[in-house]
Amino acid sequence: AFGLGISSRMQNRLSDVPGLKEKLLESTVDLPSLGVPMISRDDLSEQMKYFLEERQPSCQMQYGTSCESVDFEKKQVTTNDGSIMDYDLLVAADGVNSKIRQQLVTN
Repeated sequence: AFGLGISSRMQNRLSDVPGLKEKLLESTVDLPSLGVPMISRDDLSEQMKYFLEERQPSCQMQYGTSCESVDFEKKQVTTNDGSIMDYDLLVAADGVNSKIRQQLVTN
């Protein structure tokens, strides 16, 4: 099922990472009635994972945990199990009730 629309705003953000927007748009379906390309959550996360791992073999994806907080100045994420991870690129794909988005808006 296709559930995520890749809006023009999202496409602008994806353009910040050279080649990512084009890679993701390969997996979309155009629904003229909605006016935006649509992609499933699974395809979105899978394509982003492949894209990043191809370009940066040391890239690590973290699954099975959730983000509790982000320190944007130190570039660190604290997870729900108390782990602290450093990051170079943080992809906030944690949904509509995103803790990362909430921190971005309040900071």
